[in-house]
Amino acid sequence: MQAQDRAKKAGRLLGEVLEKKVQGERPVILVGTSLGALTILTALQYLASLPGGDVPGYVESAYLISLPAAPTPEEWVNVRKVVARRVVNAYSESDWVLAGVVRCVSMNYGGVANSRLHEVVTRAATLSSGIKVAGLGPVNQPGVEDVDVSSTLKGHMEIQTKLSDILKVINVDG
Repeated sequence: MQAQDRAKKAGRLLGEVLEKKVQGERPVILVGTSLGALTILTALQYLASLPGGDVPGYVESAYLISLPAAPTPEEWVNVRKVVARRVVNAYSESDWVLAGVVRCVSMNYGGVANSRLHEVVTRAATLSSGIKVAGLGPVNQPGVEDVDVSSTLKGHMEIQTKLSDILKVINVDG
């Protein structure tokens, strides 16, 4: 998928910028929604791959909202290594758009039109590997806070208009 590829490239660039400490010596707080969350995830994985990447210093906290990815437990461990404080997976079980996209990708772009909507979400939330798509449900990984924002976020297209409410729910200032 072209948009995902671009998000991953941007994540690599973000990781390089953070590595060079262009922002100065202070750690940053990263907040991303949808493909922006994928960009952050990729940046964190890049930082974890660096020599000495197990010392949190670049990133204070990372908030991944409606993340369209299913990181493995090992990838979550690597993310935790480079984040000093909070790693938050904010998900919505009501995100039909994300569920549909994930389902399309997992089926190699076919078959969604013949599925019932609730089947799309159920099948998309957990991939055939058993790994859960972060933006659709809890990932239940050590050091990752799963926050259900379903009561605030009813769909993917509402993310931008409801962002301030979502940030309150996930307690960004906390």
